[in-house]
Amino acid sequence: AHSLQRRLRGGIAVDAMFNVFVGDQTSIWKITPQGQWTIFAGSLHCGCNDGAGVSASFYLPLSLAIDAAGNILVADAGNHCIRKVTAEGHVTTLAGKARGQQDGVGASATISSPTDVAIDRWGNLVVCDSRNSCIRRMSADADVAAAVPVDRAAPAKQKWQTYPVLPHLQ
Repeated sequence: AHSLQRRLRGGIAVDAMFNVFVGDQTSIWKITPQGQWTIFAGSLHCGCNDGAGVSASFYLPLSLAIDAAGNILVADAGNHCIRKVTAEGHVTTLAGKARGQQDGVGASATISSPTDVAIDRWGNLVVCDSRNSCIRRMSADADVAAAVPVDRAAPAKQKWQTYPVLPHLQ
């Protein structure tokens, strides 16, 4: 347990069944209400591989959020990307894989060291893009790219929009 305690540096989230998910340096752990610990997704080695369960890999999953469908959304800071882990443990990269600040769809969007993720009331993913000192938003529906409106209406599709951090917050 001591070596595991040193590794737990990532985010934490709780699903509707009261399972606790915790990110460590390279994987996402699942802790059942009965106290059973298992690696839910990821491996014991750093990487950016998509795949099922332990065939996937992460590099500093610093923040986790669970959407209405039970998917875990991950700020994978070391890989500069946003990842989705399904309720079955299958990992896919939603956006990023290269450091930068480019709005776009999927891999064409770039992020630098995302450190926090949250889900807003419309189901959009909100990301703290720490190296770019901004907040980014991606819609929940990934089928078609469209511009994200600045108003409070629910935005369309998986398009990133950058909101600069207010000067007094920098």
